[in-house]
Amino acid sequence: TPTPPTDLPASTLAVLVLAHTHLYTNLSTQLTQLQSTPLPDSTPLTHLIDLQPRITQLQAKQHKQAQELADLRSRSAQAVEKWYTGGVMEMGEQWADWEERVREVEILVRRREAAKRREEEGVV
Repeated sequence: TPTPPTDLPASTLAVLVLAHTHLYTNLSTQLTQLQSTPLPDSTPLTHLIDLQPRITQLQAKQHKQAQELADLRSRSAQAVEKWYTGGVMEMGEQWADWEERVREVEILVRRREAAKRREEEGVV
């Protein structure tokens, strides 16, 4: 137990205690209220604790699935890039080559048609 200060008169100590009476009353009320408050049922919390291994296992599974998804996205991007460069770009080059060939053939056909017309008209 604490001992009161000996250098203060009893009347001063009484004034100090009486000045803080409301604190003692509030503290007493709070302690009584705390003592009368029932503890919540611990069953839900123990159920959560029982679920912890399953939660950990599911977190690991989710992490693995996220890694697989990232891998699939990467592989899909590579497949699209390969299709684009190997298919679309090469096909574009093929079309350009075919257009060039057709243009050359058209020029050749026009020259021969013009030569044939001149020959038929008698102009050599």
